[in-house]
Amino acid sequence: TGGTGHPYDSATDPKKYEAVQFAHQIAGYLEDARNANRFDRLLIIAEPSMLGLLRKELPEQVKKHIAFELDKNITTLGAAE
Repeated sequence: TGGTGHPYDSATDPKKYEAVQFAHQIAGYLEDARNANRFDRLLIIAEPSMLGLLRKELPEQVKKHIAFELDKNITTLGAAE
């Protein structure tokens, strides 16, 4: 009694949590791909906040292979753009 919230309430914004989880999944996939020698160089294009999350999640061994980064949301662009 007297509490202000449920003990299982999340202090994290659900959208932010999902974005962090997605960045973590991408980082894991890229680490597996690097370990399997599936790429030499990595080019990353991501919306600015996602790029920031990826930078936090990527292992140093993957970061060493990044040749290019672009912090831009390109999801609304056509193929020619």
